[in-house]
Amino acid sequence: MKDLITKSPDGSFILTEAGEQELYFITTRKLIQYYLKEVLKKDNDVITQTINSISIYLRDNFKKIDDYLKKIPALANFINENNLEKFQKFMGQYFINTLQKEKTALIKREMDQTGDKLINPFWAPSNELLKIFGPDFKNAPPLNLITRAGKPEEPEVPVKPEKKEPPKTEIPIPGSEPGKTLLRQFTSALTSSPPLNIVLSTSNETSPEEEDEPPSNATPVDEQVTIPDFNPPGMNLLSRFGQSLRKSPPLEMPASNVIREEMKIPAQERLISLKGFATILSNISKFSKTNDSAGYQNWYKDLSPKLKAAVKINSLCNAEKKGSAVNWGQEIMMYAASTNENKDELYQLTEEVKLYLKVLNFIKHRLTVDPNTKLAPAEASNIYIQSVNILSGAESNAQKKSALSILLLQINNASVRDVLFKDFEKILSIIH
Repeated sequence: MKDLITKSPDGSFILTEAGEQELYFITTRKLIQYYLKEVLKKDNDVITQTINSISIYLRDNFKKIDDYLKKIPALANFINENNLEKFQKFMGQYFINTLQKEKTALIKREMDQTGDKLINPFWAPSNELLKIFGPDFKNAPPLNLITRAGKPEEPEVPVKPEKKEPPKTEIPIPGSEPGKTLLRQFTSALTSSPPLNIVLSTSNETSPEEEDEPPSNATPVDEQVTIPDFNPPGMNLLSRFGQSLRKSPPLEMPASNVIREEMKIPAQERLISLKGFATILSNISKFSKTNDSAGYQNWYKDLSPKLKAAVKINSLCNAEKKGSAVNWGQEIMMYAASTNENKDELYQLTEEVKLYLKVLNFIKHRLTVDPNTKLAPAEASNIYIQSVNILSGAESNAQKKSALSILLLQINNASVRDVLFKDFEKILSIIH
């Protein structure tokens, strides 16, 4: 079975492609079970039988996430629901919320079952056996071998063999060999001469960085032994270029062009998510409507430094919208000096807040004002909240588009669904 979760670069656990497929399967089955019980009012026996059958049907026919959108009419037909619009609306209203809850549960379940394997790349099944039975093996008595006669066999104690020194080999020097004359002539000189020291240049000066620590019996440089007839072919080259080679910088190999082309610079991470900023606006609106200044102060006090900065930038954007002149450079410098926040990050956060304000205002306008796409208040509120959650998720854009398509199913008018879906596609391309 394929792994359903994997470890992301930031250390958190996320669903794999197989995990996303499993999540959609679990969510669909749970919603249909609820629909059968609460909407169609089926008996428990019928529900159990239908769920078992539909589980097989989903496994066999729903191979991609997009199938859960395209084959909703088939699901309605499978459970004998003749009112397709009613079923689509139900799936659109509850699918994303249920999906998020089941996602948390699925990741937790998989972490409990396979988390060790993902945390430790060297995990193997034998590791678990060692954890369980390791202490038993460690504390067990020595193993006694039983002979065929039924008597314990005494383990043999290996006898350590005595080390024997190899016999010294003497090199015979027969009187008839030609080398006898040479040995008699040079033996005395070779045995009494100092160690051979080959110099690569005529200079006797060596910097401490270039010189290894000499052994205790090293001889001075000027006490060299020269063997006139010993002159291998490479010695002349070493004598001429040795010093230059030793002082040359290390050789650096140029990086491959293929590697450079394949390397990707990671996209700049957002300092705040769309959902995080939308939550800020929602809380500010709530405190403003109730005129709860004390509640606002307590809420603001517990915010992180980045969210406090976002609140400040949002207030400046509102002031600018009302006609006040805002010197953004001066405001950012003053805020950075008073809070010790990073100036460059404040500039980035300013751009993010301005972008999010445009996106959120655009979505609100489409759902509540634009006569071509205006929805009922409850429907507009549901789609606004869930669409922001989807747009802020860590899933791929393809997965987000599938989720948005399912979300919009609660809108009966197909042309309105198409317009809003195209709007969300544009938003995805802007904020990601």
